[in-house]
Amino acid sequence: MPAKKVARKTAKIAGGKSAHRSTHDLRRAYEHLGRIEILEGALVGSPFCEVTALANLAQQQLAAGGAREAADLLRAAEHLTFAALAPHSISGTVDAGVSSGLKAAIATEFEQLLHCAQQRKKQAPRDSEQAKKDVAASPYPTLSTVYNSTLEHARSAFAAAAYRKALELARAAEALGQVTAHRSAAVGGRSKLAQRLAS
Repeated sequence: MPAKKVARKTAKIAGGKSAHRSTHDLRRAYEHLGRIEILEGALVGSPFCEVTALANLAQQQLAAGGAREAADLLRAAEHLTFAALAPHSISGTVDAGVSSGLKAAIATEFEQLLHCAQQRKKQAPRDSEQAKKDVAASPYPTLSTVYNSTLEHARSAFAAAAYRKALELARAAEALGQVTAHRSAAVGGRSKLAQRLAS
C-alpha cells in the first residue's frame, strides 16, 4: 500500500476514534448530570456546594469543548452525591455486619482508588500565580479544595467502617484525579477556563 494511502487511512481512523470518544464523553456527561439533577435536591451544606461547583465547572468544560473533563467532573459530583446520601446509623456506621472477606476486598479497592487518585494528582502541572488569583476570586470551592476534602472524608468514613460512603468518596477523588491527568496531558497553552480548574 502506498505511503500516502496509509497516512490517509491512519488519519481517518484516528479522526473517527476521536469523534467516537467525544460522542461517548458527551453521553457520559449527559447521564451523570441527569442523575445529579435527580438527587441534588436532597443535598445540604458543603456536599451541595461541592456538587454545584463541580457541575458548574463541567458546564464550562462542555462549552469549551472539553467533554471528557466534563464527564469526569460530573462522575465525581455523582459519587459525592451518593456519599452524602449514604445512610447513617446512630453509631455512625451502617456497614458493621460486613464479613471479613468482604472487608478485605473493600480495603483493597479503597486503597487502589486512593492510590490512583494520588498518582494522577501528582501529574498536575504547576499553576501560575495569576491562575491562583483567578481561582481565589471564585465564589465556589476550587477543584483542589474539593479533591482534598474528598480524600479526607473518604479516609474518615473508612476508619469509621462506613464502607459505602468511603468507597463513593474514594471514587469521587479518583475521578477528580482523572481530570487532573487530562489537564496535564493536554498539549498547548492553558485557557482561562483551564486555569479555573487550577489546583
